[in-house]
Amino acid sequence: MIALNDEMTWTFMEGGLSSATIFMLVLGTLSMGGYVTQYVSNGITRRDYFYGKMLTGMSVAVLMTAVVLLFSLLSNGFISWFNLEENLSVRIIDGGVAADYGNLAWLRLLLLLNLFFFLGWFISAGFYRHWLFGSINIIIAVYIGIVGDHLMSTLLATAIYCIIAIAIVIFILKKMTKRIEVKP
Repeated sequence: MIALNDEMTWTFMEGGLSSATIFMLVLGTLSMGGYVTQYVSNGITRRDYFYGKMLTGMSVAVLMTAVVLLFSLLSNGFISWFNLEENLSVRIIDGGVAADYGNLAWLRLLLLLNLFFFLGWFISAGFYRHWLFGSINIIIAVYIGIVGDHLMSTLLATAIYCIIAIAIVIFILKKMTKRIEVKP
């Protein structure tokens, strides 16, 4: 979608942020289920499972950030190449939400993708233990997401909040998966 004459503004970075965070939440939710049973029955320790899933989530977040950044740069390049700047709003040219964060919009995207992956895994781990834990974990994850949305005004606040929230969720996940009962 392109904005003409300041009527509607949207950037690829904004679209990538909204869709990629939902994708990472779903990916995190699917990362517990039958995988832990399969891995432990094949001799992989719970610790190796935990670190493998953690690194996988972080790697996918880096890859998604790189793809969104690449497409964002390509779209801005095409706008410049075809001299469309005069018809487009300043927000599109500067990067929309990305303009608020300068050249570090990718860092915000990377941190949010990691946060949503770990929140999805957190919800899934709760349901793996018991439906009541899963319900409580959903409430906690929604609260973390709501507070995070209110802190999106500056990159520093977003970065600090995401890093602290990710560290807390990883710590809780480590405790939850350490002695998790493997279901047949």
